[in-house]
Amino acid sequence: MPNQDFAQELKEEFKKGNLKPSQLKRSKSAETLPLPPTPPLQKSKSAENIPLQPRLSEQVKKLKQDLVFSQNTAQNYLQRLQQLEPELDNLKAELKTLQATNTQLIDKNNELRLQALKDFGEVRANQQGIEQAVNQLVSTEQSQINYQVQNSQLLREKKDLEKRLQTAEQRIQKLYQLKGLPHLANASYLPLFNTLF
Repeated sequence: MPNQDFAQELKEEFKKGNLKPSQLKRSKSAETLPLPPTPPLQKSKSAENIPLQPRLSEQVKKLKQDLVFSQNTAQNYLQRLQQLEPELDNLKAELKTLQATNTQLIDKNNELRLQALKDFGEVRANQQGIEQAVNQLVSTEQSQINYQVQNSQLLREKKDLEKRLQTAEQRIQKLYQLKGLPHLANASYLPLFNTLF
């Protein structure tokens, strides 16, 4: 395509008036001159690193392909975005519901904790009352046991005193009999211990 580019440049120069057709004619002497042999061209080391420019039509074709690819990608992204927007709205609504539920659960949890503390206070007070009642009951039972022990001791002492009294009465009776006195041992001057208990 370099010839087309060259021809295009020539046409432009003609239009501007910078070039005349007589200047384009080849001289016959230039045609007859032998051309010196051209040595084979070698690429310089720096030229090896420079990438070759693709032709303009290839560049346009590549750019069109890139454009089509970008358009398809953008269209795919747009479709995916349109699909995800309702899902996002649903997730936002669900998140709000879950946050409200979470707040309610936190409030309920706090209420239950407060109630548990109150119940614990009541249970503790009841437990202290029960402990006091148990202590009083134990104290009362110990007092009853002490009274029973004292009562049994007094009963033993009473029986012992009654036996002594009987033996004393019997001695007195014998003494009256020995002295020949009437039997006054049943007289009322001796107290009746049976009535004391």
